[in-house]
Amino acid sequence: MVDTRRGAGGRQSHAEPAESAKRRVSAFLPMKPPSVTHNALVAYIVGGGRGAHAAIRKSDRLKDAEDEICTWLMRTVCAQRDFVKLAKGPLRLSVRWCFGTSVLHPDGTPMTEKPDMSNMLKTFEDCLTRCGIIEDDRFIVDEHIAKGYRDPQGIWFCVEELQEKAR
Repeated sequence: MVDTRRGAGGRQSHAEPAESAKRRVSAFLPMKPPSVTHNALVAYIVGGGRGAHAAIRKSDRLKDAEDEICTWLMRTVCAQRDFVKLAKGPLRLSVRWCFGTSVLHPDGTPMTEKPDMSNMLKTFEDCLTRCGIIEDDRFIVDEHIAKGYRDPQGIWFCVEELQEKAR
């Protein structure tokens, strides 16, 4: 059965927050959002001779950015006494990247420059998985993302469990 109520963007909602066991993890990471994204991949050759083939890996800059995000995630979320990894199942993820303000970009102004949000999102989802906050990013079924100029700069996120609707 499809929920007839409309969600964001006029789409039909197939999941909603679990009433009885609604668990969520949210935090603000007070860091400069990285400008390197999941597009920062490096091509290389594996093997030699006839068996050689091309492959790709994350660049050193991307690895450093992921390490920094994971450090903040571990400090602000995983170190909490009551932290529990979110269960397998549908999840909602909201992320806001807050870049530092300036004379040209006052507080609250949307950011239309690079990096692209979709590429930043993939990097952030990988960090949530790597730090054990979520089991796997394939469980994220509902995403809300934004980027803009804000003080203080940082990354705000919220992950919450959803309960699937009975069919």
